[in-house]
Formats: sequence, structure tokens, C-alpha cells
Amino acid sequence: MRLKLYLTITLMATKRPYDLQRPPSPQRWAALLALTGHSTSRRVSSNLRWLHLNKFIELTPRAGRLPLITLIDPIAGTGPYVRPIEQSLRYIGLPLGLWSEGWILELSPTALALLMIIRDVQEGRSEARYASQQDRDAYHLSSDTWTRASRELVQHELLDIRRVPQGGEFDYQRMRNLYSVNTDRLMSPPKLVTDQPLCPVAPWATQASVSGRARRCAGGGRDGGLGRTRRVSRPVLDALADALRLAADERGYLFALADVAPAVPTRPRPGGQQVDRRLWQLLDGMPDIPAMVLNRRMDVLAWNRAAVALLTDFGALPPGERNLIRLTFLDAAYRSRYADWQRSARECVAVLRMESGRNPDDVALTALVGELSVKDQDFRAWWGSHQVRGPRQLAKTYRHPVVGELALDVQQLSVDTQPDQQLVAYTATPGSAAQEALRFLLQWSAHSTVHDDARAVDGTA
Repeated sequence: MRLKLYLTITLMATKRPYDLQRPPSPQRWAALLALTGHSTSRRVSSNLRWLHLNKFIELTPRAGRLPLITLIDPIAGTGPYVRPIEQSLRYIGLPLGLWSEGWILELSPTALALLMIIRDVQEGRSEARYASQQDRDAYHLSSDTWTRASRELVQHELLDIRRVPQGGEFDYQRMRNLYSVNTDRLMSPPKLVTDQPLCPVAPWATQASVSGRARRCAGGGRDGGLGRTRRVSRPVLDALADALRLAADERGYLFALADVAPAVPTRPRPGGQQVDRRLWQLLDGMPDIPAMVLNRRMDVLAWNRAAVALLTDFGALPPGERNLIRLTFLDAAYRSRYADWQRSARECVAVLRMESGRNPDDVALTALVGELSVKDQDFRAWWGSHQVRGPRQLAKTYRHPVVGELALDVQQLSVDTQPDQQLVAYTATPGSAAQEALRFLLQWSAHSTVHDDARAVDGTA
């Protein structure tokens, strides 16, 4: 548990002076590390003292408050902590997926230690390396411990071991192992290990693990057993969100993931695609403001003529293709409307990631993510970054072929009668060049032919 505790502290203490002003209580530490059994809080306190006595951290008592936890220089054993990269010292890097995907809970302490050892042996390179007896002795791991930890990492596809001749190319009398760590595997949740019993989900697992992936329970020899709970208490999530300094959207995403564990897939709420006639009247009554109604997947359910003039003729598209995120990535003409396409596209991915956490059983949303992942390399890479973002006021610049650039504010308003819908409107600053350009565009488009058949198609007439 000491290694996991120390690694978690290094994850939380990210800024100078690398301390935890509001550290979790022993009870919250135990919940954060999914400890079960007797005296979990006492075990946390004991291991924090061990880290203090062995010069990894400094525990500073404070009257009426939890002790201040400060990282100290692990090499000198004293003085302020300085990142190895700032001292030009050798160090190893661990992907964030070690924490975000639940690996720090899944792996035994010895397997976690061996993972770091092999990373050190590889010296930051991707090619497989040989671990000499001298390397093993330096870390004080017995042959039995090395073998058991290696087997566990191989089971999880985190470690590749290749047998090669030790001498010449055809000298098969002496063989040795070459080791390489599969760091990409750390960016996805652990899979089921078939020779271990099943467990519920770990407290700080991500969407894929919360949505039903079985986990392996460690026995009494591994931190007294790593318990998993399907429902996590609010104080535990608050402690994790505070320690990781999550923004409001990220905090909401964390709570959504932890609370979603339905026994059976939920049915979509009726009427999610229907637009009330009064919303249509509102859209028609805004001839000078591009506006449309979207659902949580960013499907375009309704729009006015001004939105067609600014963005695209949604009525000319098949209903299945009327999705802003799909158009942003897969429609070249729509994509060209953005002055800063990359920024807008990344915002789309973050919004979609947020909604996937809130609605993991939305079949249409899953299909959309799958289609974009297959067809667009950028979406695939950004989706794997796990950035989340909820609706907010935005400012976007569009590059229109008729009037050039328009800097517009994007207002996103909720619809009380349909919680899954929002009204999105594009406005220009009064007296600005963008307002004049938008006014000219709408006058020009009034003489163009646009499709206005959405009501008939969606059954909202």
C-alpha cells in the first residue's frame, strides 16, 4: 500500500511546493484506494508515518486540522521536492491511465513495482531490454517475486516477454528474457482475468470500467484485499475531486460516471426527438438570429432560415446526418466554415465525452462515437484524451464564403419541457462588423432557396 499511497500523493501534489493543503482524511484515503477489512484508517495512518520516517514526505502537524503532506527530495532525503526533469536526473514517466483507468487498484503492489522497474530498465525506449541479475539485485526482488509479478503483468497484457539466445544467433543452449512494457495498454481499463473471482467496480474507475467490466479481487496478502463498490459515497467523490482540483464540468462528469450502474439498459425517454410547436414559433420569430434546437447528442432537431444561411441547409440532409459533431468531422464544406476548426472540433469531442458519461446506454450516441472513431483519425485521438466539457457560453469565429469572417457569441439555453434539448442561438455584438456582415448574409440568403421540411420529417408539424 505504501507505493500506491506515495504515487497517489505525487498525482495530487502537482504544483510547488508540492504539498496537500487539504489532504484526505485516513478514512477517505482508505476509500480512495478501495481498502477493505479491519482498521483501514489505521493502516493508512501507519503507512503515511512510514513514508514520513523514510524521508519520502513531510508530515507537518496543524492544530485542529489534518497534517500537511509535503513531498521532499527522495534522493537527498531532505529539502523541497524538485521534479527530476528540472534537475536533469534520470526518471520514468507513468501514463495518467494508471489512475484514471483503475490500474493502480487492479495491480498488486509487486506487479506495480515491477512495471516501474521494467520502465527503468528500458531507459525510456520502446524496444525490449534485458534485465540483468545486477538490475534485479538493485531492487531487492527475489526470483519468486519477480516471476509472480511478471505473470500478473503478462495476464493484463502490460508486459511482453521474449526469449532470445544469449550468445550467438544460433546458440540456443543459453536463453534470456527481453522485457518491454506496453504503456498504451494502461490507457484502457483492465480486462477480466479468468482465474480470479469477480468484483464490483472500483471507486475512481472511468466510464468503460464503471459500465460493467469485471474486476479482479486480490486476496488477503494484497493490502488486505482491494474492495470494490458499485455505489460510491458523495464524500469520497468530493475528496477525489478536491484532491485532483477538478473543474465544475469534470466534477460533474466524475459523479455521473460513479452513479451510473443500471442493472438493465435504460429506455430512451419518449419525446426526446420531438420539438414543441411553441419552440418552432420561437425560431420563426427570430429571423435575424441564427438558432436551432439540439438534443444531447448534438442532433439538429429544428432550425430557422438564419441558421441555414450561416451554417448549412439542414433540410437537404438525411435526418440521420443532421448532427453538428458528425458534420464537424465528416463534412468538408461544414468543416471549412470554422476559422479555428481544431479548437471547435476538440470542444465537440469534450461535450460528447460528457454526454457519454451521463448516458452510457444511449445506442445512437455509441453508434455516433463508433462511426467517428473509424472514419476520423483526429476524433479517435481526442476521444482517447478523456477531456470533458458541458454546455457553456462560447465565442466562435466562422469563415463564410459570402461575407468572410464572423465573430459570434453562441448562447445555449435549456428547454424546461424537454430536459434533453437545448436552444442554441448565434448573436453578434451590436455595432460590430460581424453584425453588419450577418445582416447582409441574411438579406442575401432571403433570395436563395432553402429546405424547410424538418417539421414533416420529424413529425412535429
